[in-house]
Amino acid sequence: MGGAIVFFMQTGFAFLESGSMREKNLQNVLMKNLIEGCITAIVWWCWGFGVGFGNVGTNMNKGFVGSNYFLAINEWNDL
Repeated sequence: MGGAIVFFMQTGFAFLESGSMREKNLQNVLMKNLIEGCITAIVWWCWGFGVGFGNVGTNMNKGFVGSNYFLAINEWNDL
């Protein structure tokens, strides 16, 4: 739920940026925010989900970020 709320902060940034500039630049700023949101979603799917929700292991020597679920590989096999 927190991730979805953070993702929707992009709309707030779009409103803030579009309200602080002239009307002729409005479409450029809104397109920039749309592309930024799309790239963010793709990068989260490729890399962020594995770091956030991947298996760390039982041993502290294995690190503090996930080691699987990158690019949705093995996502449904381990559930």
